[in-house]
Amino acid sequence: MPEADIKRPLDEIWSSFNRVGISDTLTIIEHVAALLTEGQAAPSEDIQPRLPPKRPGLNMDEIRNLLKEAADAAGDKATLFDRYVIFRLQERLRDRSGHYPTPRHIVQFMRNLVQIDENQRLADFACGTGGFLVTHEKGEKQARSVTGIDNAPEWARLAWANVMLHGDTTANIIVGDPLRICSAQGELHNQAFDRILMNPPFGGPIDVELGKALIGPEIAGDSATVLTTLALRMLAEDGQAAILVPSGTLFVKSAGEQGLRERLIGTRDQQGSLAGMYHLEAVISLPGDALQPYSSLQAHMLLVNKKNEHQHSQQIATWFFQPAYDGYPSGRKRDLTTPPTMPNDLTYVEKVLLTRGSHSEDEQTFATVGMALIGVKKIKSGETFLGVIIEALNGAAFRVAYYPKKEQASAFFLASAIDPGNSQRRVYVSVVLGQDLSTDTDDDDKKLLARLYPGVKEKDIPLPTILLAEDAYGEALAIAPGDQVLGVAIAAQGIIDREYGLQPKDYVKTPGAERIIEPPAVLLGRVHKTQYTFLAQIDGLLGRLELKPITGQQLPSPLRDEVKPLPGLSREQERIWDLICTISEQHQALNGLFTLEDVQLQETDSQEKREATRLTFDLFEQMGVIVPVTIVDPNKHESLGTIFYKRVTERDIWEETEPDHEGEKPK
Repeated sequence: MPEADIKRPLDEIWSSFNRVGISDTLTIIEHVAALLTEGQAAPSEDIQPRLPPKRPGLNMDEIRNLLKEAADAAGDKATLFDRYVIFRLQERLRDRSGHYPTPRHIVQFMRNLVQIDENQRLADFACGTGGFLVTHEKGEKQARSVTGIDNAPEWARLAWANVMLHGDTTANIIVGDPLRICSAQGELHNQAFDRILMNPPFGGPIDVELGKALIGPEIAGDSATVLTTLALRMLAEDGQAAILVPSGTLFVKSAGEQGLRERLIGTRDQQGSLAGMYHLEAVISLPGDALQPYSSLQAHMLLVNKKNEHQHSQQIATWFFQPAYDGYPSGRKRDLTTPPTMPNDLTYVEKVLLTRGSHSEDEQTFATVGMALIGVKKIKSGETFLGVIIEALNGAAFRVAYYPKKEQASAFFLASAIDPGNSQRRVYVSVVLGQDLSTDTDDDDKKLLARLYPGVKEKDIPLPTILLAEDAYGEALAIAPGDQVLGVAIAAQGIIDREYGLQPKDYVKTPGAERIIEPPAVLLGRVHKTQYTFLAQIDGLLGRLELKPITGQQLPSPLRDEVKPLPGLSREQERIWDLICTISEQHQALNGLFTLEDVQLQETDSQEKREATRLTFDLFEQMGVIVPVTIVDPNKHESLGTIFYKRVTERDIWEETEPDHEGEKPK
């Protein structure tokens, strides 16, 4: 369907409301919801969408006709409302507790992970527009019962309209505080839910006393942590929850957050056994702009299962993922009315989690003396190759290293595993990712490396990056084409050893992030060689240039008094210039060099501000007050990937002397 066939009638509807003084986007969306559900009565007045008021110049018949035209173009009323009307809202409503609709590709990703069916009870305790409560894809199953709670009546009305348009006439949409509604005096106090999906407000207010009475004295003041803890409490045995949380939930040491993390992972009893009611199946750090245009905050998804009574002592690994792409361009200008396209790492993450524990014809196992110790499984979407999982089998101690490309040899991952019954028995497997997958194996790593680096002497084989060490409790690694490490599975003990830290960035290591420590003699020899090369380069430079004498000058030159940006900068540009000056002065040991990232690290507010900083850098470079500096690695004779900058001083402005001509001065 042409998008213009949907956008044009909606634009006309919005113009009709604007002409009569109705300009608030949320109000218009509610009026559209009322017209789309006209004739269907809500169970209570609280959740009945309000029809437009009668005003001169507002032609209701024309608006109804335009809505029918748009619905026909979209396919049906439900798709029109959930995909197009709701997302006319282009920003978070800060005056309404920070409400905003969750982007539907994130909603669908979470619904796919929990695999809803018609026998389950589904709930969302911060339901907003009801996106988590309705089906979005053809053939997707709906739950047996649907419950949504929101403390803002205007949002609860949109949720009711959404579930009604999707054919659910029995959904229970409740206006109120979810803590009160789930308390002993609330209408849901004796209920449990098989599936809970939620994007709670980050940092919203809560009733602390009510939270203490319902959850416990360690309750925190952050709404996301409290509502996540509430969701765990309301989860049925064998139930699953997928919940979005802010970064602080994963590492903050306060009682509420620490208590939540311990509840998710479990604790060790006096005998050393793991005890806990929940299995944290995955922690997924969504791409930085996944909630744009409504929020630039990093969001993380927790996928949790409530164990049955026979599983309480099982030790099960947790997957940590860091997908880079979600199928949309970065920034605020992403169009959420269109489906995501490639690249989309969420598809890969979904396939990894939904195929865990299963076997397929695309899986290879590698054994020693008959015992399989390593598995390599292809991950595919249809016929599209998405990547591989390398995993330890049968309790083997596991290690994975990444070896870079050298000469004609491809880069590869080298996995090794030790037979838990005999530490002398090992198996080594190489994994090369190209358009497809190729593997090789041996019980001797030197023989395997010799085949992988043909013609390369052992001492010249590149040093690897250790992605999983044998003592790191790593159980599996998920790798995408391009050698992108997107996820790692860690046993509970490895998480407990990190004091229950749940940040994926602490577990997911990318190739090149860690190097093997070399002997001191090798390091000193490399330093000496580097210094010798550097001094030789200086001698060569001094032999070609005649520099302005610097005897008696202050080093470094007082930049702010010598070369400044042109006048007329904005206040924000002046602030960035002051920040550049401060960082440069702090980097005296680096000759005042700095990077764009050094400055952007200070810009934590939003992606837009970081982009504005980059554009300001370009402006300053055009003005000639900063210059890029290329640093060459003397060993490889290649420039470093990082771009450095330095502030321009008067000493950097060379005075070129030309042959004297009458009436001319040197310049």
